[in-house]
Amino acid sequence: MIGDSTSPTITGCESIGGVISSHNINFLESFQPYSDKPYMLFSIAVKVNTAQESGATLKLGITEGGDEIASGIPVDSTGWKYFNFNRVERAAGEYLYATVVDSGGNPISVSSDAIKIYYSVITNYADCYSLYLNTYGYVRIEGGTFVGNGASEGIKIAGASISVKNWLITNATIETLDPANEYSVTASSSLTDAPVYNCVLVGGLLNVTPASGTAQGSNIQV
Repeated sequence: MIGDSTSPTITGCESIGGVISSHNINFLESFQPYSDKPYMLFSIAVKVNTAQESGATLKLGITEGGDEIASGIPVDSTGWKYFNFNRVERAAGEYLYATVVDSGGNPISVSSDAIKIYYSVITNYADCYSLYLNTYGYVRIEGGTFVGNGASEGIKIAGASISVKNWLITNATIETLDPANEYSVTASSSLTDAPVYNCVLVGGLLNVTPASGTAQGSNIQV
């Protein structure tokens, strides 16, 4: 949080709105990083220690037997397996699921030590911004990466930073991990001519119009 009348100069900062934790487990058909926190899948890979039958694949999901995370991961040969995956969001107490199927798509059983799952998650609380800006001061933010989790915006601007725009953000990447439902930058009330320049915005804008005459100003929104 940058508040009151503070005026820091911040260069190349990396800030993320949540706590990332890493986990590794022997194969289980259902697993969870912890039971008491909402979370979002951040990264995942598997290592096959014992090859399964020819054509066998692994699928990962948020439902029993599901493939909402990934599918078609080959497990009929040993070694590390890297694959495209979806960053799913889960409530506290909810599980992730793993299923091995044969070439015909039928579930098969495997020993727990045959496959090891390595994954990391980020806590997924709402209003957990990478930066909360509420100051009368002359903040200068140059470069860096600001990432909100899947339930939060990247940057939240409020109060004094709306009424008095002494601050400046340039050449940064500002992102929410769920750009379909959250925002890269949001303000607690209408903020026009926001001094946000030459930034990459991953996610939309809420109550914010950067300077330079367009919705994105000099920024690139992706």
